[in-house]
Amino acid sequence: MWTCLADGRFLFEVGSRSEGTFLRFYDEIPEAEVYYTDDFKVYDWLPFNRHVKGARGKAKTNRNEGRHSILKDKLAGLRRKTKAYSRSALMLCGSIALLTVKNNWI
Repeated sequence: MWTCLADGRFLFEVGSRSEGTFLRFYDEIPEAEVYYTDDFKVYDWLPFNRHVKGARGKAKTNRNEGRHSILKDKLAGLRRKTKAYSRSALMLCGSIALLTVKNNWI
């Protein structure tokens, strides 16, 4: 799953951590002055001159990581080795959307 905070909105894409899933997600991310990320290889698709990565980028991702942590805590479907959820991607998207609305992350 991919998550992003942009212009006060919480965006997400359900899928693997592959380059293909990231590229689908990348099409939904609005243009930004600066993109902050860790050193994950697929982030090389972001504009080089506006991309801060590594330790400096990771330090700026706290709010997004915090929301991702809340999602993993509240939704069993994002925890590993569990039988407490539907394997349907549609159900997972719906659950994330409901939690997003509940927490006013819109």
